[in-house]
Amino acid sequence: MKLWDSFLPLMSPHLPGCPIPSMKAYLATTAADFLARSQLWRDNIDAVYVAPNLVEYDLSGDAVIEDVLAVWHDQKSLTRTDIRLIPDADRSKTGEPLRYWVQSDTMIRLHPIPTERVKLNVVAVLKTSRDATGVDDWIYETWADQIV
Repeated sequence: MKLWDSFLPLMSPHLPGCPIPSMKAYLATTAADFLARSQLWRDNIDAVYVAPNLVEYDLSGDAVIEDVLAVWHDQKSLTRTDIRLIPDADRSKTGEPLRYWVQSDTMIRLHPIPTERVKLNVVAVLKTSRDATGVDDWIYETWADQIV
């Protein structure tokens, strides 16, 4: 991991007199924004085990989830949808999950509601949190100038 201190030699010539804590706070904000907009940081997040008859599932992890790109179980890909596309009468339907939608930043919902325990695999776009202390080495090595 590269700490914000690694970025300071790239920034300080352009910001003489700027306090180091201010530069680090700006880097945290800028890195999160850059990773969200570019969607460069994509990864499998920890498997989610779905209990029968539960509707929403938390995807929280160490990084902040910017977007969910893919969800699948048993080698079957679920289709991304929107709750507005599912008729009210069908929202409580149960069975094997076929669709998902992002409910909030770290929450997804499945449709139909599973009746059996299911292991979900999820690929997500990640970004650093605003209180992060740095970025992974590969992000720094390739994208430090753009973040600065």
